Amino acid sequence: MKLSLRSTTGAKIVVVFFAVFAICCASVPVIALGTTGGRSGNLNPVGTVAAVVVFALLLAGLIWMTVSILRSHVRLDGSVVTFQKAFTSKNVDLATATALWFDERPLRRDNRASVTVPVLCARRSDGTIARIPLSNLSSRLPPDELNALATAIESGVREGEQAREAAAVAHQLRTWSYRLPR
Repeated sequence: MKLSLRSTTGAKIVVVFFAVFAICCASVPVIALGTTGGRSGNLNPVGTVAAVVVFALLLAGLIWMTVSILRSHVRLDGSVVTFQKAFTSKNVDLATATALWFDERPLRRDNRASVTVPVLCARRSDGTIARIPLSNLSSRLPPDELNALATAIESGVREGEQAREAAAVAHQLRTWSYRLPR
């Protein structure tokens, strides 16, 4: 199940149009240098190489940004949460996480105010901490996805304090189903 933490379709369309526009604008100087040979008719090899390098760096950055927005998502398969980025992914198994707790993360809105969103934190057996935001600026996780996270946490076998922490986190996820900040 894909969790509702990805970019909206509108944001993806805007990014693709911006990237195409920026590539067209950045390619104009390179094309002009290649077709006219500069103003005097003589090509300046240093200027041409510099323009091509700047264009290549800009192109690489725009491709990275576009791919990051288009491919990034968070997926829950059974008890494993996978964070997909542009070319990498990270996994955390909520059933075998050694510790689970909630934290908060501020998000800026309109460069004026920030919104604090809850984050589910899970420590893997290797000590790495995965942070799963439970909402973003435009939406929150729906109740069925919060319940799926709670079920994934409860599917693990834990003892003692770990079992109490996991049960408390799962219970809180279920009670937050309708009360998360919008």
